[in-house]
Amino acid sequence: MKRHFALTLVAIILVFALTGCGSGTETVIELSGNTPKTSGVFELKTNTAKMEFKVEGDDPVVFSAFVLPEGEKLDENIAAPDATATKAKSETVDLGKEPGKYFLQVISAGSDWSIKITEER
Repeated sequence: MKRHFALTLVAIILVFALTGCGSGTETVIELSGNTPKTSGVFELKTNTAKMEFKVEGDDPVVFSAFVLPEGEKLDENIAAPDATATKAKSETVDLGKEPGKYFLQVISAGSDWSIKITEER
C-alpha cells in the first residue's frame, strides 16, 4: 500500500512538472490606444510583473506609462514613469512592484501604443 501511494505521488509530480501546471506566465492586463488613457484597477499577485510595451509613430513621439497603486494620483511626487519613449520602440521592463492593486496611466501624443503586463505564476 505504501509503495502504491509513493508511485501515485511520483506520477502526480511528474504530470505537474511535464505539463507546467502551476507555473508559467499569465497576462494581468492589456491596454492600447493613441491618446492618453487610464485603465481600471488590476491586481498583481506576485512581485514578478513585467510590462511589455510597443510604441509606433513618426519621431518624435511622447509616451509615458505609470503603474500606480490604487487610489493614488499622478502628480509631481512620481519621480519617473515605469516606461517611456520618445521614438518608436518595443521593450519589456521589470516593474519591481509588490503584490497589490494598481492601475495604468498612459500619457501619449503622436503615437499608437500597446501595453501588456504579465507575471509569473
